[in-house]
Amino acid sequence: MVIIGASSKVKRIVISLILILFVCFPAEKIELPDYDKEYEIRHLARIIHAECSICPTDEQYMVGSVVLNRIKHEKFPDSLLGVLSQPNQFNAYNTSNYIVSESTLTVAKNLIKGVGRDYTVLFFFRPDAPNKKFLKKMEDNLVFRGKFHNFAKIK
Repeated sequence: MVIIGASSKVKRIVISLILILFVCFPAEKIELPDYDKEYEIRHLARIIHAECSICPTDEQYMVGSVVLNRIKHEKFPDSLLGVLSQPNQFNAYNTSNYIVSESTLTVAKNLIKGVGRDYTVLFFFRPDAPNKKFLKKMEDNLVFRGKFHNFAKIK
């Protein structure tokens, strides 16, 4: 802080008064909501588009369901951003295909309301995935076979 033309004693007094004000009268803490619905809807629509824009609508609903179910599951982060940014998950999250389309926006809005949501799925994968051990585990817990992805739960 610069106080033009003031002596060093005056500057010290002003700084001391400012510090006293901050200590005695701290700024009011603002509580933010757990999430902003518009933010959540847009990011959910983006990941649905990025992961399965060419998929049938039922698969788009299932991909969105996986994301929302992970937020509520104890084995995954408890926020949308946390789920989307997990290592080796949702690789499309950081791609140029991470945009919003009208159809995926509609799917996301419906899912946030609970419309069309499958509350059991936690994973989706391509049936031609190279990891055979993973595929076997997922096949044993299969919930839905889509055109491009399969969807599984944890028992």
